Amino acid sequence: MKFAPIFAALALTTIGASAAFAQTPAPAPAAQAAAVSVETTPIDELLQNPAAMEIVYRHFPDMKGQEDQLAMAGSMTLRDVQAYAADTFTDDKLAALDADLKAMGH
Repeated sequence: MKFAPIFAALALTTIGASAAFAQTPAPAPAAQAAAVSVETTPIDELLQNPAAMEIVYRHFPDMKGQEDQLAMAGSMTLRDVQAYAADTFTDDKLAALDADLKAMGH
């Protein structure tokens, strides 16, 4: 979002721009990037996030020490992996994990 400061400056200098519009801050890119989800976050990104992996291990303790195997599915999400291990990655378990991962971002 290199252009965000440019657009903000244009909004402030545009004739007729409302004060409310000029004062409304854009969402921080870092906050958007911090969102972690079983639906959208690839496993390789989870593996690089110690806080997220601690939560994953809490829900799936057998995964601890299996990082090499997880890395082989690096481009997949945990929801994608469910198709191959539905008995392990149940809807209920993934929903509980997802809720905790999202709470981590707040």
